[in-house]
Amino acid sequence: MTDDDRIVLARQIEAAGATIYAPIPAYGGASQVRVSPDDLPLLVSDRDAWIAKACGVTPAQYELYEREERVPRCGAMTKSGHPCRNALASESDPGMFVKLHGNGNCQVHG
Repeated sequence: MTDDDRIVLARQIEAAGATIYAPIPAYGGASQVRVSPDDLPLLVSDRDAWIAKACGVTPAQYELYEREERVPRCGAMTKSGHPCRNALASESDPGMFVKLHGNGNCQVHG
């Protein structure tokens, strides 16, 4: 199935009164987001890139979010010169993660 075929199929599904949804990470779990017909090829070919787009972050930011296990970290340096790894929140969505990660200080460095 080509990308054009997927778009046509998604438009036919919507014309029939159905909507395609896919999960994206959200604070406390996941949220269901509508997949537009034009975005269906991206979802099928590169799910992480689609999630990043749906969350308003770049693919690189989303990759960091997943690599850090969805927990934004303190941006301060320790006395020994290493990055502080204290959490700024117990969990976050990708947008919150991008705003906080490395940009805020934990209670120790506050």
